[in-house]
Amino acid sequence: MVSETTRNEIWQQFLDVARLLRYYTSLSNRHRRKQQLIRILLMAAATSGIVTLLDLLPAFMQELAAAAVAILVVWDSLGDYARKAAVLHAICIECNRLESRWHKLWFEIDRPDLDDADALHQCDELGQRLLDITSQAGPAGVEIDAELKSLLQKSDGSRDPPNRQSDALEMTEIWPPDGAIAHSGAESHVQSDP
Repeated sequence: MVSETTRNEIWQQFLDVARLLRYYTSLSNRHRRKQQLIRILLMAAATSGIVTLLDLLPAFMQELAAAAVAILVVWDSLGDYARKAAVLHAICIECNRLESRWHKLWFEIDRPDLDDADALHQCDELGQRLLDITSQAGPAGVEIDAELKSLLQKSDGSRDPPNRQSDALEMTEIWPPDGAIAHSGAESHVQSDP
């Protein structure tokens, strides 16, 4: 039989992975939209119709348009939004799988043959896998969006397990903390909250 403390910890981590899934999905969508916008603008600038229209403009306007295209090309290559969106999408897929596994663990919590040690072991394995997955964002150059993180944390409401009268436990979250992704040359790593 699983204790209330263990039950609560599993519930808290289940909520965290659900929130992380929403966070990384939002970041992935944002990077994908940026990449699409840049590519659409580049495609529009490269079409022959735009080039023909540019010939009708004064020389300084043509130079400004050429500079704008050059800026878009540099922005596209330096921003690397396609790669970031792909990494974030892969994180989302794995977070979704982990959320399903935590969901399954939550619904098996009342099994008589499941004790604290087994439940915590499963929870720890899932937590380690989640940490491994989310740490991929740092090397990809994905920066933490503190505003989005804060918004999602506030939107969760109660963190108490359903149909339970226990107090919510404080726990170390797997959320990327502010400034968690440190870049030093080619190395990047995720730091934990103090």
